[in-house]
Amino acid sequence: MYMELSNYGIVSEVNKDLESYFNDLNSFYSNFFELVKNRKCCPLVCQRFLNKFSLNKAKTVTYSYQTKKGILWVEWLVCKVTEKKLVAIGKDVTCVKKFEPIIKAQNRILKLQNKNMLDSLKYAQGIQKSLLPNVASLKKLSNNFIIYEPKDIVSGDFYWFHQKDDFLFIASIDCTGHGVPGALMTVLSNTLLNEIIIHQENTDPAQILKLLDEQLCKALKTNNRMIKDGLDIGLCRLDIISKNLTFSGAFQNVIVVKDKKINRIKGGRFPIGYYPYLTKVFKNQTLSLKKGNRFYLYSDGYQDQFGGENNKKIGTKKVISLIEKKQKLTLQQQKHFFKKYLKDWKAKEEQIDDILFMGFEI
Repeated sequence: MYMELSNYGIVSEVNKDLESYFNDLNSFYSNFFELVKNRKCCPLVCQRFLNKFSLNKAKTVTYSYQTKKGILWVEWLVCKVTEKKLVAIGKDVTCVKKFEPIIKAQNRILKLQNKNMLDSLKYAQGIQKSLLPNVASLKKLSNNFIIYEPKDIVSGDFYWFHQKDDFLFIASIDCTGHGVPGALMTVLSNTLLNEIIIHQENTDPAQILKLLDEQLCKALKTNNRMIKDGLDIGLCRLDIISKNLTFSGAFQNVIVVKDKKINRIKGGRFPIGYYPYLTKVFKNQTLSLKKGNRFYLYSDGYQDQFGGENNKKIGTKKVISLIEKKQKLTLQQQKHFFKKYLKDWKAKEEQIDDILFMGFEI
């Protein structure tokens, strides 16, 4: 439906579609404001209403009319094309209006379901955070930072600490997926690490990963069917007395800054969990460190984040380069820098994965 109006609201032209909807056009008042409100109104009020419409800026109004066929709802798109001329394009929305109560009821149900789901996730978030170790427990490595930013409310990444006699264990873990599936895997993985290192008292990083792999595969096998989930991990064991750092990893690396040089120690090219394509061999790599040396563990969420001018990943090389260039900063200053760099790089892009990035100084 289409009509043209003067700046006083006087209808000057209508099209055939409008005529077909309203067989008796005489039932309309000549003034558009009176038409849409379906009641008489003084010309001064009409003009005040029409003056609200600005040039080239359309507004939408919806009104109902009593016709021979019953109630008709029309959505009008009104635009002032010149100072003295307006056009109004009408769309029949009667069907939508009929279903509006049903739609509103469904929306109320969806809002309630969404609220219940968010409440459950936030409660789960509290449980998951309670599993994370207290950073204050790292008394021997009190100079540290942890950047932990879940993609969703709950995370598939987590960190794990434990001190046994003169050994301090630090792990960065990235479970398959994120959100609820990833979070469930973190609970299972946390339990297995506690069992293997704390209760069984294993201290060899490579042996720990081997046992973690075996026990995770066993836990995920049900009804002779293997759930194809797993995790990536970087596990460090620091000898507090000798300062020797022993590392074993599965699809994760550790970056060590020693004597102003960057050392990237790579983990195995396979994950913990289902991976039938090769035989896994977990290995230890040991470096002798001294006071002031630093090392970094991180999941792939930081380096894989898209952004920048060309919407590309940050990349491993860039992360290593940034670590090297920012060694004059304290670790707390580095934390601030890496968080800001990530925020600026990401800009308006969506975070694609959970992020875990940790730095420690001997």
